[in-house]
Parts: sequence; C-alpha cells; structure tokens
Amino acid sequence: ESATAPTRHCCPNTRPSADDGVPSADDWEPPADAAADGDGVPRTDDPQQPLQPDNPQQPADPQQPADSERGDLIAEVNAHIADFSGRNHANGVRDWNLILDRLEGRTGMSDADIAVWLARSRRHGWQDGVTTLPKVQAALAAPQPVSVPEVNVTGSVGGTEGSDVSFTVTAAPPPTADLAVSTSVSASGDYGVTTGAHTVTIPAGQASATLTLSTSDDSVDEPDGSVTLTVNSDSGGSYTVGSVSSGSVQVLDDDDPQQVAAPVVSVTAGAGVTEGDAALFTVSVDAAPAADLPVTVTVAASGDFGVVTGSRTVTIAAGTTSKTLSVATVGDSVDEADGSVSVTVTDGADYDVGTASATVAVADDDDPPPPVVSITAGAGVTEGGAASFTLTAVPPPASPVSVSVSVAASGDFGAVTGSRTVTIPTGGSVSFTVATVDDSFDEADGSVSVTVADGADYDVGTASATVAVADDDDPPPVEDVPETDDIADTDPVLDTDQVPACTGKPTVSAADATAQRGDHLEFVISIDCVHSSDIDVSYSIAHGYAYADGGSVTIASGDTTATVRVPTVDANDVGLYIVWATEVTNPWGTWAYGTITD
Repeated sequence: ESATAPTRHCCPNTRPSADDGVPSADDWEPPADAAADGDGVPRTDDPQQPLQPDNPQQPADPQQPADSERGDLIAEVNAHIADFSGRNHANGVRDWNLILDRLEGRTGMSDADIAVWLARSRRHGWQDGVTTLPKVQAALAAPQPVSVPEVNVTGSVGGTEGSDVSFTVTAAPPPTADLAVSTSVSASGDYGVTTGAHTVTIPAGQASATLTLSTSDDSVDEPDGSVTLTVNSDSGGSYTVGSVSSGSVQVLDDDDPQQVAAPVVSVTAGAGVTEGDAALFTVSVDAAPAADLPVTVTVAASGDFGVVTGSRTVTIAAGTTSKTLSVATVGDSVDEADGSVSVTVTDGADYDVGTASATVAVADDDDPPPPVVSITAGAGVTEGGAASFTLTAVPPPASPVSVSVSVAASGDFGAVTGSRTVTIPTGGSVSFTVATVDDSFDEADGSVSVTVADGADYDVGTASATVAVADDDDPPPVEDVPETDDIADTDPVLDTDQVPACTGKPTVSAADATAQRGDHLEFVISIDCVHSSDIDVSYSIAHGYAYADGGSVTIASGDTTATVRVPTVDANDVGLYIVWATEVTNPWGTWAYGTITD
C-alpha cells in the first residue's frame, strides 16, 4: 500500500472507515496490562521499551552502521514514548504528528512497510500510533541497505615538464566514511614522476578527490611523455571500479632539439690475399646509428684478377658500428704481376667520411714461363784481345738461370773451345769473354763463335753469335832464290797422264821433308790437278818458332809440283808455311814440317 499525504487528526476518537485497506483501531488489542490514564484512551501501563540501535530482535549489520541522523531520530522517538502516558490527548496528537513528519521526511525512509505504518498512524490517530510506533522503532533499528560507491577517474590534467599533472577520482554515491582508493601510477619518458602505488582518499560525504603528481624539468631534448593513473580493485569490497578505471595525461618536453653531428664513416683493409681468395674490408662508423645506415663505396682493382669493380652499397645495421665487405678475386693459370683491390668511401648525405680508402694486396700464384735466352756478339778484336758476348733472358728470371754454351774458333788464336756454363742473374743479362792468344805468326784472320745449348729452365732465342779476330803479324820477307847448287834444277817428273786436268780451282799442299844435318830439306809443293795456267805460291820458312826467311815458287802450267830446297841449320825444327797461293781453293794456311837428323 502506498503512503499518502499526511492528514492531521484533530481528535483522538476519529477513525477511518474499514474499507480503506488500512488496519483500523478495532484490529488493535492493547496488551493485557494496558489501562486508561483517565482520559478514556487506553495505553500500556508498562512504558514502551526504548529503541536500541542494536535491538536484539533486529541485529544490525556491522558493515552498515547507523549514521548520526538515525541516532538523533531514535533518541527523539524514545523521549516521546516516555512522555505519551503523561500527555493529554491534544499534546499527544501534536507530538506524534511531529515525529511522523520527521520519519516521513527522512532520507531513506520510503520502505513500503514503514510507509504503511506512517499512513495508519496518520489516519487512526495517535492511539494507533502508540501501537505502531514500536514497529517503526524496530524498522529504524534494523540495518538499512548501504550502497557501495563506484570509483572512476573522471578528470585528468597534463602539462609541460616541470609542472604538476593531476587526476580526479570520483565515488558515486559519496562514501559515508573516508574512502581509501588504491591506484597505480605509470609513466613513459624520463620526467621524474613518482610511479608505483598511490592511495587517493575521498573524504566522507565527498564525491571526489584529486591526486597531484610533480614532474621534473631538464635541459635534454627528448620525446613527449605521459603519465597514467589506474584504479586498482579493492579486496575488502569498500568500492567497485567503474568503466573509466584509468586516465592518462601528456607531459610535453620544452627543450630545443640538439644539433646532432653526422656519423663519420671510415674503411680499413684486411690482410693481403692470393688470387682466388676474397679481399676483406671493414666499413665502420664512429657511433652506432639509430636506423640502418647505407654507405656508398667504389671498388677498384690493379691487375687482372676478375674483380667486379664499380659502385656498391654497404649497409651498417642499426645499433652496430661496422660491416665487413668481401670483394672476390679469381684465380687463373696465367703468370702475372701481383695486383691489389681498393675500396673508397664516397660522400653521403647521412654521414661524413673519415678514412676514405683502403687497399688489399693480391698476390699471383702462377709460375712464370721460362725466359727466352739469346746471345749477342761484341765488336771484333785483334788476336790477344778477348771476344765479348752477352746472354739476355726475357723476361728476367725470378731466380738465377744457368745457361750452357759451346765455344768454337776459326784460326789458331789460342781460344779455349768447348762447353761452358754461364749464369744469368735476376737482372736478366750477363756478359762473358773468350780470350785469344797473340803470337808472332803471320796468319789469316779468324773468329770466335758461341752457341747457346738447349736447357730445361729456359727457351732459346738467338742461338749463336760470332766475334771476328784479326791477325796483327806482318807477313815474312821473301827468301832470296838459292844458288843453283842449293835448289834442284829439275822437279820430279810426274806422269801427267795419271793426274786429271783441273775443272776448277786446285787444292795446294806441301809434303814434309827429312834430311841429315848439312844437307838440304826438299819440300814438295803440289796441286791435285793439272792446271792450264801457272800457280804462284809464296811461303815462309820457320826455324823453331821464329820465321827466318821465305820465298815463292811457280807451278808451271801443265805441271803439278814445285820443290823448295832449304839448307839445314843449327835448329832442329824447320817448317814451311804457305803464305799465299793463286787460283787455289786454299790460298793460305798449309804447313809442311822438316826433320833434321844427325
């Protein structure tokens, strides 16, 4: 039944009709010990039990204690109960209506049962009020439902580093006692905010409280940051966490950006390599970049080692300070000079250049081909001088090369002939000489020749060379013609029918002779065919190693011989040397030897 607007009752005996749905006074029976106080109105002789906040019939919830307003109201109701029996009818009605007014207007007293009792008291007068008042007392003493506040973060204020930031924490409904709210503070950026657990206390009867946090100011340029407040749940159940459980504010940096120096990039070289191996380089930066740093380099090469030259990009990864660059080389079978690989750092927009270039040596590993050895002759010499020759190796050998040569001579100049070894040094050439002997014999000019023999460590180019050797002796004087008794008037008669006629130049020869000392040596000079013209022969006579005299004879046309008679002398050895003969194949150099016996 709903409560109605209060109706003031002027008289105690007024009763509403029984059809209003509200129990009437007829339903009420006073207690057995009830009696009238002289005004005809029944009451209890035993005053009503005073209302207790912790009435044992209605135990109070210890988590929902009565507030101060309820306590004042209970005290006032108890005082009126004590006065009911001593007051007259008019005063009782008045005082009871005052109590009802307070009960009806009290916040939280809209419970349906209390509303029924209030309406009944209004309608049936204070007598019924006396009966219903204990029930009202019990309802007041009973614990009232307590609403648990819901907590949210409803306001947040950020700022610039160095200023305070704040958060507003609200509770709905406001707490009846101070409410300690557990929160956590977190932050991004280095702004000196005290993070971690913070307790925000909302005073009793207040709907909110503000948490203020300080930030620190510095001179370092840095990204803007933030501060976040989060409401933690309460294990004791003193509040619940609403949908807006956290709030964030921005903390602005107020420092100017610092001028950042560009990183400095350099390149260094690894150890030298052999062709076919990779040349290694290290591209480094003086400070680790925050992001990948592309560096442009140029690769160059000396020598033919298959290096891919040109521009390429080396990327130094973020957070690192170097990158290794590998440049491949190609091995081959061609002997060649050693080479190198070079890397140069080119200028870039995002870096400066320190050590700009580096070089790795590349060694050839192929054996050189054998050198080609040639021989050249020096200028002609006079007998007694040394014939000079030069051996040259192309290319110059990596180590000295031994070359076998053969020496030959034309003419009797004392040259030592045969094989000898000449060593060509790493410089690539060497000169050597062949000595000749000077004598007093007039003789034809000659020569010395040198021929390079094949070898395992070299190939042969120009194989031979010749140096002319000139005779420096005067021809012997012509010998006076001996008297007729010294020289035979007639030559031996040859049977020319047995000697063929000359078809070309004849060959002249001289026969050895033997005689006793005191006699003449007879040297026969002959030709090997019958010539159609005279053959003139000049000769020299030598005693020992000294020329004594000389002369000439003529082999007449149609004849083949002529005789030279030489008297014996003290010397034991006599020789005849043909100095010159005309129209013969061997015009000079023929010897005949004479033997003197005792």
